[in-house]
This record gives sequence, C-alpha cells and structure tokens, in this order.
Amino acid sequence: TKQDTDCATVGAGKAPNKDDLKRYYLANKRDPVTGDIFVALAWVRIPQNTTSSSAHVGFEFNQGETACGAASDGLVRRTEGDLLFVYDFEGGSADPRITLREWVTSGACEVGSNSPPCWGPATDLTASGFAEAEVNVGTSVLDQVADPDETLNDSEFGETIINLSDAGVFTPGECIAFGKTYAVSRSSGNSAQAQMKDLVGPADFTISNCGSITIHKVTENGDSSFGYTTTGGLSPSTFDL
Repeated sequence: TKQDTDCATVGAGKAPNKDDLKRYYLANKRDPVTGDIFVALAWVRIPQNTTSSSAHVGFEFNQGETACGAASDGLVRRTEGDLLFVYDFEGGSADPRITLREWVTSGACEVGSNSPPCWGPATDLTASGFAEAEVNVGTSVLDQVADPDETLNDSEFGETIINLSDAGVFTPGECIAFGKTYAVSRSSGNSAQAQMKDLVGPADFTISNCGSITIHKVTENGDSSFGYTTTGGLSPSTFDL
C-alpha cells in the first residue's frame, strides 16, 4: 500500500531485512519553563545483513477514534491535521533527516498527481533546526527499555527528538490532541514511490497542548457534595461530585 492510502488493508508477509521493525518507542514532555512540547521517537529493527542498509520509518499520529474495520488491523480513519513524521536514514555515515506532513482535505498534496484528502507537502524539520536525529552507526548500544535488556548492533537503532511547538504543530490558544499512533517502514523516503512494508501498532498514546484543571476535594463534617461551574467556555461547564 502507499502512505496516502487511508484505512489501508493490512496483510501478512515478510518485510525485507532492512525494513523489518522489531518495535518503536515514543515519549513526550512539556518544558516547564518555555511551555514547548517535545516528542521523542525511536525505531528498532532486526539484525541486519549489512551495516550500510538505509532505514525509512513513518510515525503517524491520529486525532480520531473511528475504526477502519477488521481488514485494517486496528487503524483509525484520518482527520484533517493528523501528523506524519518520516525518519529517513540513507545508511552509512549519512545524517538522518526528519520531515513532517499533515493530513489535508483541501489544497496541495505532497504527491502532485494526488487529490485531497492526502498528506500535504513535507516540511524539513532537520534543516529548520526543529529536530535532531541519530543512528548507532559503527557501534552497538544497550537497549534498557527492552525486557530483558538487549544489545542492538550497528545501525539497528535510530532516535529523534522534535520540538512540536517550534515546528508549528501546537500554537498558543488552540487545543489539539492526538490519541492514536503507529509506525510503518517504507521502501524509500520518496512518498511518491514508497511502499509500506512493516507495521508496528497502532497503540494509544496522548500528545496534547490542551490545558487541564485539577480539583482536590477534601470532605469536612460529613459533607461530601461539591458543585463546580465555569464561565470560561469549558465543556462541560458544570458538574457535581
């Protein structure tokens, strides 16, 4: 299937050695000083036949929860503004490149021959300084997140950290939340030609810039009732405990 295919059919088969993913990792954090939101992404692939193999991995984040159907193995339908980060590593000493695309329902598509809905034009986050990435070229690394710990050999692990706020994903005054994610390996970094090879996920994972209110209720004298009302435009505007 192609990356643009919404609700793609997931089939059985063996991915090529360089595209065979073992797992992927995600983490996110809000900087307590600047308020910037960061996401960390990483991929692990099976032992490689050669240390010069390229790696192309797409990390997708979805806002919606509408299931695609049994043939799509847990994937959800895309919503305008969904995100696709593509990790391109050409092998050897080449520096990885991180690009971002958003799902659009109007306007230009990354693939010029396509029409919306589609992935929009790519933004190079590496060139703009919004992302840093590295692959363990020439050395092994110890994966202590794996259970048990696992030694990953040359070029079997790649990671990146992305500043979503600086990249324009999250803007002040606008509440956006993503709740589903998955990773796919791609035959190349060119979406016009790339085929999807291996799928890991989907899984629940929340990234959001939305505000929150924490209410700590302490009962006194046996009175356990509590009412709360806001005029600030929150939904629901009132509730009782």
